[in-house]
Amino acid sequence: MELNAFKEQLKSTCDIVDVIGSYITVKRAGTNYRALCPFHNEKTPSFTIYPADQAYYCFGCRKGGDVIRFVMDHEGVDFIIALKSLASRAGLPFPEPSRPGGDRSAGGKSSLKSREQYYSFFDDLANWYRKNLHAPDAGHALEYVRKRALSDAIVSTFGIGYAPDQWRAARAWGERHGHSLAFMVEAGVLSLKQPEDPKSAAYDRFRNRLMFPICNEHGRVIAFSGRKLDPDVAGAKYINNPETALFHKGRVLYGLHLAREGIKSRGFALLCEGQMDVIACHKAGLTNALAPMGTAFTAEQARLLRRYTDTLVIMFDSDTAGTAAALKAVDAFLPAGLKTRVVTLPEGTDPDSLIGERGVVALQERVDEACDFFIFFMENAMRNHDVTTPTGKAEISEAFLTVVARLDSFVGQAEYCRILSQRLKVPEHAVSSELQRILKKQTGAVSSVVASRTAVVAVEPAPIVGSNPESILLQLAVHHQRWAQQLIDELPVSMISQTPSGRALNEVLAMAEQGEWSDAADVLAGKLADYDSGEVGKALFDPDFGRDCESRKLSKAYADCLYRGILIPGIDRTMVDLQTKMQASASRAERTAMQRKIITLRTQKSKLYNRLREGE
Repeated sequence: MELNAFKEQLKSTCDIVDVIGSYITVKRAGTNYRALCPFHNEKTPSFTIYPADQAYYCFGCRKGGDVIRFVMDHEGVDFIIALKSLASRAGLPFPEPSRPGGDRSAGGKSSLKSREQYYSFFDDLANWYRKNLHAPDAGHALEYVRKRALSDAIVSTFGIGYAPDQWRAARAWGERHGHSLAFMVEAGVLSLKQPEDPKSAAYDRFRNRLMFPICNEHGRVIAFSGRKLDPDVAGAKYINNPETALFHKGRVLYGLHLAREGIKSRGFALLCEGQMDVIACHKAGLTNALAPMGTAFTAEQARLLRRYTDTLVIMFDSDTAGTAAALKAVDAFLPAGLKTRVVTLPEGTDPDSLIGERGVVALQERVDEACDFFIFFMENAMRNHDVTTPTGKAEISEAFLTVVARLDSFVGQAEYCRILSQRLKVPEHAVSSELQRILKKQTGAVSSVVASRTAVVAVEPAPIVGSNPESILLQLAVHHQRWAQQLIDELPVSMISQTPSGRALNEVLAMAEQGEWSDAADVLAGKLADYDSGEVGKALFDPDFGRDCESRKLSKAYADCLYRGILIPGIDRTMVDLQTKMQASASRAERTAMQRKIITLRTQKSKLYNRLREGE
């Protein structure tokens, strides 16, 4: 059965009043039903359910739709997950998704079939690891779990298991279930004795380790992380699954599938250092906690979080490495537009040890008292330099203002200058001048191209006749994984419109960023009625798009739509806005800062035109 047909079957089977009534309290109001809206705070019910139309609408926040849309918005899941949830509720078998246009990538390693094989394999293996935790030879693993005060509920929620202290236990399990050695090596569960020789002996990668399933944002197991149980045995404390078609550690956040509701209710994401920190936070009721996968917090992870919240709170260990990691996170969260605070833990503690020493409330209080990231950065610089000497003050200013200069907000820059001047006990105008020096240094290279800029700026963008740039980019992204990945890097989320094509493009890029690109067509196919746009349908059901075009022509179409159609006009609008603000500002410092920002934008525009000319 096609997804659209199954969607209609579900809508006719699942009564919308019953479904919504299982989430919130609804009361009859004549022929309809009313409730307090679950999507915004209100005291008077404005959320109305219309049984005759099997629809709902809130007159307060203006959210509305059918039963599938409600599950998507309330659960924070995508279309396919919502369908599966309702299908399970109704007792209907979920149909195997069909794929308009077949494979979309020459390097289609992550085809739907292979992805489902991975999912099924990892689900079964996770169950096997969980059963092993209660096996006779796993007493020491269970003892460790109890020592860390992990309740049965926590163990179940996080799917914690145990990898036996054997060289071929997982291998034997996989062979009994019909999995080839080559597949298990590719999935990262087995290692080769001689990695360069695919025919060499294969053995279990994870041995005598506590096992943590790594899930994507929808709760599907995509990899594993194993913690060493015997400190006397050589090897890393944690071993993570190598990257596969499903798992890219720089794009995955441990615990995100469990933290989404907590992020929604608390209004921020709590970024911890590792798996045990996340689990400790969830034990303490901080269910918005998650962690990177043993690496520095990446730009991809920041962009992923930005789809759920605009606020990040970092809580890394209080040691030198933890502080350095927190400071380095600026490279990821600033470009993503995340407002960020930092939790300061007592020296020598992590979330778990703090709970053990002082209780759950102590950890919660620390999170509530998280300080602004830039203040944290400034105080760290003041600890590392002598604040009593001119040289030390200069070093503190250089370190701190170099980061402040990256802020887009002139008001924010001015406020941090004021705070720094008070802390260093130096005149505020001196700090502001230092910031201007750093800004000038950062944009110093611009002066060498000023002479040639006039000719470049005078070139007007060629119009894209009869085409919506986002519609063409949607076609490229949905049919060619290469362009989807490139758009993730080049097209800021803030510059994607809320038109049907823009929303569809954003959804494709969100799925591509999580390694779910090959499922994007099916998700869009099931939501065509929501988009109500012929352009989205054309983009989706035109599987031959671009196949008769040379790669060079596709590259030109990509550049024309992205650079001429979106980025350059966006830069022009920003420069006009800055020019207006400059004329209205009475502050010389603000006007100077805005002028430098305009110079930077002109340089960016010049680079975009250079890319266009290179592609001609």
